[in-house]
Amino acid sequence: SLPYVLGDQHDVLKRIIQAAELLNAKYILRSTSECPFILGDYIDSLFKDFILGDYDRASYEDAPEGTGFELVKTKALVKSHKEGSDKHRSELVTSYIFENQGKFKLLNMKLPEHLRRPEVRLTVDYAEDLIFCQHVYSALNEDGKLINVEDIIKFWDANPELRKPMEII
Repeated sequence: SLPYVLGDQHDVLKRIIQAAELLNAKYILRSTSECPFILGDYIDSLFKDFILGDYDRASYEDAPEGTGFELVKTKALVKSHKEGSDKHRSELVTSYIFENQGKFKLLNMKLPEHLRRPEVRLTVDYAEDLIFCQHVYSALNEDGKLINVEDIIKFWDANPELRKPMEII
């Protein structure tokens, strides 16, 4: 069975720290459950620069909404928990880092131009989002393979009638 951590439902940051400590993890790759499609092809590149540059947090700028992820040092999360307030311990796990950038070494990398599409919504925050993501899955799913975000962007561009409800949000 896989190891897991149970904890305070409001102190999400503490649960992540406990999980990292349980696994003796120095780094966390974080994506949230409402993001079914991530830029998986770009994880290795970001991770390499993150490690080589000894950064506390790293992510890509201007990714399609819901496809991003972040790399964070466990030590940076521990510092955030120690120095932050209750709001920093919520599901907004790295909010203390964002509010105190001078205390951390940050890496914000740029994606290739064709992927810098923050207006593309690939998250499931609303029912309209879920419906669009279901269309994406139905149209692009191949058993055993992750769906490429570049293909989803092409689908987004080719199907304005499917994305229209999300543009109203």
